[in-house]
Formats: sequence, C-alpha cells, structure tokens
Amino acid sequence: KDGQFRPDIQDDLSVKLPGGGLQSTAADLLAFAHAFQNGTLVPMESFAQLLRDPVDSGVYTQPGWAVFSEPVRGRIIQMDGGQSGTSTVLTIYLDRGIVVAVLANTSRASSSVKVIGERLYGIASSE
Repeated sequence: KDGQFRPDIQDDLSVKLPGGGLQSTAADLLAFAHAFQNGTLVPMESFAQLLRDPVDSGVYTQPGWAVFSEPVRGRIIQMDGGQSGTSTVLTIYLDRGIVVAVLANTSRASSSVKVIGERLYGIASSE
C-alpha cells in the first residue's frame, strides 16, 4: 500500500492441483505454445476442438483458455495466471504466427502483464 516491495512468502507448490503451481520460464512457455500448435503436445483434432467458433459473447472459454477472434489480429488463444509472487500471460495469435509470453515476479499484476504483452505483440507485428 505504501508503494514498497515486500518479500513474498513462498507457497508450497507440491500441494497444487493440475490447474496451477507450475514453475516455468518465458522460453518454456514459447516452446509449450509451439508444441501445442503443431500437434506435438496434443493431437491436432483436440487442438481443433479448442478453436471452435466463439459463443455469442465473442469469447469461448475452454478450461483455462480464452479463445476469441478479432478483425485484424484474427484468432487468439490466451491464458493468464498467477499465484503468490507471480503473474503470467501466454497469448497465441494463430493467424499472425506470433506467440507472446510475459512473466512477472509480482502478485496481482495480471492487467499490467497483459499490457506488456500487447506492447510486445505490437513490436512483433509492426502494428
């Protein structure tokens, strides 16, 4: 509250369910996205199920993933997350061939991490 950083009490990640508690790097997330897209991680038929048409709201949420489409950027898959001491976003711009992974070592910074991701996309796409 006073604008000062404080050490975070680390969670015991061994007790996490499959929905969280993983430790990674930006390079690992980029490799994950590549394997996800090319059929190495899951069969292409399963990947196609993730990409089915968005619902009326324009965003279709698979477990943990937001899947949506924009007029210029095309189809986008995004997952964000965080836990004690970290905030992360992984965005796959399928039709543009761009993947952005941003990790921060601070909690509750999801919106800031997404802004950084948007800026990185702008650099990569020359938008």
